[in-house]
Amino acid sequence: MSDYEDADLQILSARIILWYCNYRHTPKLVAQVLNMLLEPLKSTNVDNVIDLMSIDDNRTDDSVSWHIKSKILPMLQIFFFRNLFVIDEKYVQKIMDVICGLLADPQIEIRQLAAVTLSGLIRCSQREAIDNLKSRFEFQLKQFKLPKRNRGIAKQDSPSPKDKLQSATYANILVKRHAATLGLSALVQAFPYEVPQWMPEVLELLHSCMTDPTPIKTAAEKAFADFKRTHQDTWHEQQSLFTEDQRYMMSNVLTYNYFA
Repeated sequence: MSDYEDADLQILSARIILWYCNYRHTPKLVAQVLNMLLEPLKSTNVDNVIDLMSIDDNRTDDSVSWHIKSKILPMLQIFFFRNLFVIDEKYVQKIMDVICGLLADPQIEIRQLAAVTLSGLIRCSQREAIDNLKSRFEFQLKQFKLPKRNRGIAKQDSPSPKDKLQSATYANILVKRHAATLGLSALVQAFPYEVPQWMPEVLELLHSCMTDPTPIKTAAEKAFADFKRTHQDTWHEQQSLFTEDQRYMMSNVLTYNYFA
């Protein structure tokens, strides 16, 4: 796949893609299309500090442009919903794994779009898959704790290799923690008018991210803002599903002025 700047070509391609994704495919063809869509999405995520240190929008390596990924993700979601009942279970898990990987993409726009896509996929998932995702993101959030940042490094004209590694490590952990926050937010946003049994605990985890730096804090704030918007009419009934401590936490968060 290539990234072209021709505006007319992009518009025409988008229309063709939309039509194609809404077209019903045979089971054999579904597998082929999924492989074609997933392959570009599997490249370039933040797995180590070396990857993060080399992030550059003008890279000339073989990595897939984030602009292409941003076009593929909506296509994948439409194609998934349209062919849900003929997609093999192994491909469902493969799609979930790829999307979860994109939550840690170097480009923040891709991370955010992957969270939106994941939320849509969760709506069609079994309870077991949801429990697995919750455990996965909870573990990741607890695993990656942000170390204290040496702000003096950024002011240095020529930081030492040790300082560079420290800065890259911090940025890497920030992305991983942001990925976990986005994943937990996707779980909440997948059920805009319900409070499943696992949701209060997920909201507690998101609350623990409210003191983190941007973009982690921003993701957590958005999750609570969306929760308030979709649950405020039924909160008087649903609050009984929360413990006393959880209700106290929610009352503090949901009345904070950034939701005004």
